[in-house]
Amino acid sequence: MSWNQRYPIAVDFSDGAAPTAVQFTTAHGVPAVRAGVRHEAATPSASNVSEDDQVAFVRSVVRNPLFKGRSIALLPPQQTILTYPLYVTLTKEEPLEAAIVREARDALDMPIEEAVLDYISVLPDPSEPDRARQILLVVMRRTDVQKQEEIISRAGGVLESMEPAVAALLRVHAACETPGAQRALLCNITRSHTILAVASRDGLGATRTVSWSTEALRRRLADNLELQNEKRDLPFLLRRYGLLDTAPGQDGPGNATPGNGVAPSATVAQLLAPTTDRLAHELHSIMGYVRAVTPDVTFGGVFLYGEGAQVAGMDRYLEHELNLPVKAVNPLERIALAEAQAVPEPTDGGRLALALGLGLRRVRWL
Repeated sequence: MSWNQRYPIAVDFSDGAAPTAVQFTTAHGVPAVRAGVRHEAATPSASNVSEDDQVAFVRSVVRNPLFKGRSIALLPPQQTILTYPLYVTLTKEEPLEAAIVREARDALDMPIEEAVLDYISVLPDPSEPDRARQILLVVMRRTDVQKQEEIISRAGGVLESMEPAVAALLRVHAACETPGAQRALLCNITRSHTILAVASRDGLGATRTVSWSTEALRRRLADNLELQNEKRDLPFLLRRYGLLDTAPGQDGPGNATPGNGVAPSATVAQLLAPTTDRLAHELHSIMGYVRAVTPDVTFGGVFLYGEGAQVAGMDRYLEHELNLPVKAVNPLERIALAEAQAVPEPTDGGRLALALGLGLRRVRWL
């Protein structure tokens, strides 16, 4: 095993309820996870996480002997990221980046001088494939970029790169699944939001961030069941029962709950189903948008990442609602661990998905 300095510490602030860090090394010639940590914040709202909390988390990671170096790659808080679909017509004299800036001036809701621009997908426009391009533009306010740089610096780290969460999602998906001819709908569900992305062999066709989250499922259970210890009981109920049993009168994996009382699996599923229907609606909505702008497109399946991938029966329930194959993905079943204790629990790979995707990106100037 050899340490490769091209893998910085990957810090994921995109879900403010659970800041996460991982770092890769090279084991037997392939990327392997050297270390990983995840902190469950008390609040599910990313906007309520203070800068001091972010500094404290990064500082604890930099000082952790399991991690190497001070170089940081960052997924910034999701609410600081804006995405815009652009349609650009190229000319022989104008480079792609110049055409993007030209179109972005009219598309942005801020002066372009106040924005930092990047793009993560360039696809030929079917209407004019030789000259026209569909661009997915990613924008951050310059002040937000400077704020993230300051946070990393205060913590004793060095910010080497920053990218949107959807880019990390695409990268971890590519490491876990073989691309097919049909579109794949990626769905990363966290405690504060859900990122949807339509991916193909050629790139990213569409992306959307919606407010639906596993916190909605937690609150639904907490409001309707008497639980002695919500911090312990709610994750247990989601992982053990979840949506496994949506038919009344069936007990699925059993009926004893932690804490006090009895809640058969059918009761838990019936409580969660109406809330999960809102997620199914969001999935239908983005697929409808893609079908409207790209005729004859077909979807091969839905892939669940994040905390939502660990809700029991979520895949089966959505499969029934969408009439498409749905797979809950644990990236650590496909990505190697360099050390036996590299992450808190290998079964938690779904919740580490974005940090793993970010960590897989080599920063070549290190």
